[in-house]
Amino acid sequence: LRVGDELLVLGPRYEPGGAEDELGMPAHASKAVVRSLHLMMGRDLLDVTAVPAGCICGIGGLDTHVLKYATLSSSPICRPLHFL
Repeated sequence: LRVGDELLVLGPRYEPGGAEDELGMPAHASKAVVRSLHLMMGRDLLDVTAVPAGCICGIGGLDTHVLKYATLSSSPICRPLHFL
């Protein structure tokens, strides 16, 4: 994951192949741009430009897209992760 990447933010009611809004975006999904990345080092946050797979990181730029929880994906055919 790198700063500047575009992600799909999928809400819990998102369905792959479901209805689309007037702009062609899938319902219950929005696009977000990664503004900043932070590695969690103990109680400190280290600002970085890229994070490899498997690392836990903080992502800046999602505050207007995520209310409680969401699934982040680069593909619109991903199913959202939600509580059962």
